[in-house]
Amino acid sequence: MKIYNIKEYFKINLKKIIKSLPEIRVSYEYDIDAKIHSIEILPNKIYHLDKNYIDWEINFTDNFIKKFPDQNVCFFTDDAVIGIEKAEFEIIGEKYIDKNSENTNSKYKKLVAKKSKKEIHYN
Repeated sequence: MKIYNIKEYFKINLKKIIKSLPEIRVSYEYDIDAKIHSIEILPNKIYHLDKNYIDWEINFTDNFIKKFPDQNVCFFTDDAVIGIEKAEFEIIGEKYIDKNSENTNSKYKKLVAKKSKKEIHYN
């Protein structure tokens, strides 16, 4: 299967988890040499503790391995040793709040929520 189709598979499925957990942000990167699809999940509290997320990741990984046995997927969060070097795309949930932002007023939160309905692509 072509990598393009695999990336679309990721986008479709990552949008589904964003809909059910709108307080998360996902970033995607593909390493063509290692055939690894890297997915960063933020915030790390959801990644480590949310049962819905954990169940989704297990099911996604099982299905991914069945569909694409020659590819690899790696999920992690911001406390991992590895990270995303150059994201190919990000999907941001409506309720995601960037913990690194100093501006936490409600006007800012509304702006983030408005902008975050979009998928962000990087070149």
